Amino acid sequence: ERNLFLTYRQPSNPHRFLVIFGFAPQPTYMPKVWSHLVYENNPFSQDIDDMVIEVATGKVSQQVWDALLWELSEPPSLEAFQQRKDELHVKHKQLLVDILLSHVNQQLEVFSACRKKIDALKNE
Repeated sequence: ERNLFLTYRQPSNPHRFLVIFGFAPQPTYMPKVWSHLVYENNPFSQDIDDMVIEVATGKVSQQVWDALLWELSEPPSLEAFQQRKDELHVKHKQLLVDILLSHVNQQLEVFSACRKKIDALKNE
C-alpha cells in the first residue's frame, strides 16, 4: 500500500496552493498558516511549523515576532538577543507591526494576481 503525495512544489505550505484555487483555509481544518517569512541565519525563522499565523484569530506566533526583531536588531549572539528581546519588542513594536503588515499586504497582492490569472483562464 502506498500513499499518494502531491506537493505542487508546496511541501510545507499547502494553504497557498489551496487559496490560489479558491479554497480559503478554514480554522477547523487548517488552524494555522505559514507566515511566508524566511531569513537566512535567523534562528527564529528556521522552523516553519512555528512561523505561523492563526486563521481564526489572526494571532501572530511569538516565533514570527522574534524572527522579525532578530532581523531588525542584528544582535551579536543569541544570548545577547535573549537578554534584550523583551525590551526591544517594546521599543520597536510599531516598526515590527508595520513590517509585518507590509508583508501581509504583499502576500495578498500575490494571491490577488493569481486569482485574476485563474479567472482569465476560466473565461477563455
